[in-house]
Amino acid sequence: MEIAPSSLVFALQPITKIADVESMKLLRSFIRVMLLAALGMAVAAAFAAPPISALPATSSATTPRVQGPVEDAERVVLHGNTHPLIQAAQNQSGTDLGAVEDSLPAGRMLLLLT
Repeated sequence: MEIAPSSLVFALQPITKIADVESMKLLRSFIRVMLLAALGMAVAAAFAAPPISALPATSSATTPRVQGPVEDAERVVLHGNTHPLIQAAQNQSGTDLGAVEDSLPAGRMLLLLT
């Protein structure tokens, strides 16, 4: 008895459907396990972080860094703290550009005190 090729395709079709269903079940269970693992790690990280009450509180008991009045005669120049664009402008003109009007807006200014 010879099997026609078209009947062979129909005979194999239910097997492929079963394989697709099984692979989808496996994929769903894998995704479920990965999501649960990620959730577990997030919960563990939340409980491992120190509570806010355990952090050192900033209070007035810290010693002030400025130990006395500011004296103009005792000021020093800190070298290497000029922005490169300002250094380029000073190198081109050879000197500081001087004072500006009080009404000039000072946008994008950054004052860093450490």
